[in-house]
Amino acid sequence: MSVVRPVSAATRGATPRRTPPPVQAVCSGYVSSGWSTALRRQVEAHPRQRRTAAPNAPRRDPVRMCGILGIYKRSGQVSVELYEGLLTLQHRGQDSAGMVTTDWEKFREHKANGLVKDVFDKQSTLDKLTGQVGIGHVRYPTAGSSSAQEAQPFFVNSPLGIYLIHNGNLTNTGGLGG
Repeated sequence: MSVVRPVSAATRGATPRRTPPPVQAVCSGYVSSGWSTALRRQVEAHPRQRRTAAPNAPRRDPVRMCGILGIYKRSGQVSVELYEGLLTLQHRGQDSAGMVTTDWEKFREHKANGLVKDVFDKQSTLDKLTGQVGIGHVRYPTAGSSSAQEAQPFFVNSPLGIYLIHNGNLTNTGGLGG
């Protein structure tokens, strides 16, 4: 399902607080490109300290669910990079895939059930997803149905209209009234 929505005036005029590198892709918590070589070496030289659990604590294996990707480019289109990134994250979810891009005038969305290569099986689909900013998602269903309505990103109309991707389950939505 492809959707085009106008960007609200409040969002269009907003400017980011800091200027990111020319290309920055955040892929499940790992920045994959756009770093200078010196910064990359510095990060690789100082790996995170390994935390040890209490001796009697039960071992927790990491839970794998969904894959989330975001890309910003100063110029050019992000749809191909989003597609390739979602292919890389395909092991984190095989139920559905989706992405949304924007050129600061309109949001362009495409999402459906299936593998990334099946959801974005035509070049014309990627060509319609124009914009310099985009987010993508592959879904691993841990709750809910396997319908196309569960595919992300979601459009949230309040207060200004944004697209939202999340990784997890809200099990107490009844008690979260606002």
